[in-house]
Amino acid sequence: MQQYTTTFVKKEEVADNTYKYLFEKPEEFTFRAGQYAVIEIMNPKVEDERPAFRSLSMASAPHQEYLAFIMRSSDSGFKQSMQTLKAKDEITLKGPLGHMQLPSDMKIPVVFLTAGVGITPARSMLLDMHHRKSSREVTLIYSNREMKSAPCFQEMSEVALENYRCIHAITDNTSDWEGESRRIDKAFIEEYVPDITLPVFYIVGTSGFTKAMQSILAELDVQKEKIIIDNFG
Repeated sequence: MQQYTTTFVKKEEVADNTYKYLFEKPEEFTFRAGQYAVIEIMNPKVEDERPAFRSLSMASAPHQEYLAFIMRSSDSGFKQSMQTLKAKDEITLKGPLGHMQLPSDMKIPVVFLTAGVGITPARSMLLDMHHRKSSREVTLIYSNREMKSAPCFQEMSEVALENYRCIHAITDNTSDWEGESRRIDKAFIEEYVPDITLPVFYIVGTSGFTKAMQSILAELDVQKEKIIIDNFG
């Protein structure tokens, strides 16, 4: 595993209590959209029982100037230390890692089933496809409790791909959201993916979300080799 030292640039709020952290991209660091890296904070300001490193998917596309990572804040030592980073602070970057990638055959459609910060690798791949002017058929089904807690909500709605659909499912029925509000289930997927035999499915989210989506796709008789999973734990 390659190791690099790089510097923090800035953070941007992309949802309630959720931030995109930007780092300088080392000149020799290359990656594929959908991969992840290990970030280790040098001299963390807040420590706990866990080491000061995490495996995080790249939220940026390979062509972009900076490396981006998206995280919700919490009381963990690592995340509190991330919040205290200042411009030019150094971190250790290891990677890239992971085998998540798009099918080489452009005729194969893809469906992203994501929730919350699970949008991270999907964002990387969507921005990469936009950069490459991809004509692939792409469907993003993105579930969040509230609009304000959905990272990159508007950005994902506006990805300018030729054959792209973004379906937001906002499941808190007390909000003023007028779009889709159902939880993702078998009927939901059948409605938005008319021919279930064609796509490759990418499931990204917590262990509970990924298990639920796997179960639904099993009900739909989707072949296991057409399901790619990124479990955030």
